[in-house]
Amino acid sequence: YPKSQCLRILAKVIEEKRDPKILFVCLGNICRSAYAEGYLKSILSNNISVKSAGLRTSDGKAAYIGALEEAKLRNIDL
Repeated sequence: YPKSQCLRILAKVIEEKRDPKILFVCLGNICRSAYAEGYLKSILSNNISVKSAGLRTSDGKAAYIGALEEAKLRNIDL
């Protein structure tokens, strides 16, 4: 399956669970995990907790420009 289709399948499974919580973790939380959080939030209902975190975050550091550009193209809020 393409990645977007896999995430939509995952979203459907998650919505069937009671009080689901999802945490995406990567190294810096400025690209992959932040994008995954934004994307999943854009396709899930609001009653599902979706967060992202990094192992070595830098407070106040902006998201990677490539992630921001891709998110903007897809109307995803980072």
